[in-house]
Amino acid sequence: MKGKATTNARTFYPCPKKKFTDVRLVRVDAVFFDLFDTLLPLESAEAYYKACLKKMNEFLAKKGVNVSFDDFQRAYFDIRDKFYSARESLEKPHFNVRVAKTLEKLDYNFKASDAVVVGATMSFADEFTCHVQVDEDAVYVLQKLHQKHKLGLISNLHSRKWPKTAEDV
Repeated sequence: MKGKATTNARTFYPCPKKKFTDVRLVRVDAVFFDLFDTLLPLESAEAYYKACLKKMNEFLAKKGVNVSFDDFQRAYFDIRDKFYSARESLEKPHFNVRVAKTLEKLDYNFKASDAVVVGATMSFADEFTCHVQVDEDAVYVLQKLHQKHKLGLISNLHSRKWPKTAEDV
């Protein structure tokens, strides 16, 4: 790699300070990657979002939430947009909260921790995984970087203790 320098078994990469002609070396100990749209490219939102919402609406219908897809989608996007516009921090509320608030807007009373809400979230996630793929260069690049650097992953995906599929709920 042009511009790469090695000192005492550490790798340094040039980093622009003020101008491209004024370069200083910066030691790189760790590299962080965002999960979605970096390591796992997504199809366009138009390609996956409607399909994910349909799966969620179908799951909810099986659990007694009888709302047309158009009404459900309208309520979902209204709640989602309110969450995004009202955020005071970069932290997003758990997706279950968004689902529970959507259902509340449609006159259903569920907590974010209720099995129906968790299952609806999982049905969305199950469909979502069909629209994600590993970047063709990610494995090679990660293996090479891991030889000399610590690697980290950043994601707003909250998957701890999620069931394998919506039907497991």
